[in-house]
Amino acid sequence: MKKIRNYVGFTLMLAIILCLFAFGKTHEVFALEDYFPADYIGYRYPIHPGTSEWKQLNGHQEMVDACEIPEEILKSMSTEELVQTVLYYPLLSDMYAYDDREEGLSIVAEHCSAIKELDSREDACSELMGLFTETTNRNSLKNQSAKSAVQSKASTKPEISGLRSVSLRSLICYRYNDAAVAEESFVDDTVETSSDTLSVSKENRLAKKAGILADSNYVFAGFEVEWGTPKSIKINKNNTVDAHYNSKVTIYYVNVTDGTFKLESSNDFTSDVKKHIEDEWYEIYGIRPIRAASVKYNCHSYAWYSQSASNKYWIDDPQPYIDSDLYEEVGKINTVKNDKYVYYKSGDETYSEINHSAIIVKYKDYPKSRRSFTLRSKWGISGLYEHSNTDCPYYYASGNLSSDVKYFHKK
Repeated sequence: MKKIRNYVGFTLMLAIILCLFAFGKTHEVFALEDYFPADYIGYRYPIHPGTSEWKQLNGHQEMVDACEIPEEILKSMSTEELVQTVLYYPLLSDMYAYDDREEGLSIVAEHCSAIKELDSREDACSELMGLFTETTNRNSLKNQSAKSAVQSKASTKPEISGLRSVSLRSLICYRYNDAAVAEESFVDDTVETSSDTLSVSKENRLAKKAGILADSNYVFAGFEVEWGTPKSIKINKNNTVDAHYNSKVTIYYVNVTDGTFKLESSNDFTSDVKKHIEDEWYEIYGIRPIRAASVKYNCHSYAWYSQSASNKYWIDDPQPYIDSDLYEEVGKINTVKNDKYVYYKSGDETYSEINHSAIIVKYKDYPKSRRSFTLRSKWGISGLYEHSNTDCPYYYASGNLSSDVKYFHKK
């Protein structure tokens, strides 16, 4: 996986399009009209997180298949409808399971027919920017004391907040526009996220632009990972691997009463942010982490370097471990507990670029040399999960082919 510098999660500039960030999520079964906002005009996925049908799906690929939209429907949709359809794609949050949000979005897009159709629309970026602009304007109007004619005009687009607001910006910056141009349009008149302090005047100006709803509390508005010290970890006498040591995080909060921002530097995610990240994954995959979200270490570090909760190394590429004389590749049927289970981006037996690393916890054998696995792995900056090899964001299948996988045993 690539470095997490592009993953920055919910950056401060996204506070512009947040009215109020809801932390807790209900996991009860709910109907279509509860999942989609009243003014939503996109495709209404009949099976989505929160439905009893979703809970019956067996693995990630069945989730992907359940979200497939017939081509004739996609072709008949306006670009405005298609944009909303993409933003409500039930697996769009999979992009956040990767260290790099751009990389994650690219992988999700390969398996989402709605994004592929949006790729073919010349007005995709203008529609996305239109949704962003209208959401921003709507939020700004909410905090004005004087009613205007503009306020009374009915909105034609649904409100976008939470993870979908992050996804909206990601689509504009990484897929449908020049990243530099798109980024500039977002950061204009906002605070540089690398700054450790904010001036009161700029805080207030941003608050007026964002139109934060009146309330008495600070609410979560974003975070920025502070890279740790570059380190070289010794594998053996002949091999080392590059890592970042003891990364930290700056968490942004906005006061919904006066719109001022507060920055909180922390050694790791606070409990409220951890809870939000945990709930996002629980809604989709129905599992809770066995260890909370953390910016300290990633999947490769957990699988190859240390399983300790005090691990503070983030490893970008585990290939040096594979190339060392400490490990050997083994066949699926020859794996044992604690072997490494490595997903690749490819699904055509070319094994191009490592995607994710996990540890085998247990396995179950079936006729014809088939074997399923229970794995333990860390999902990006999210928590440590125990999951089946097919029920996670990294598994895809098509026909007789599935995600390329290799198995490595410590000698």
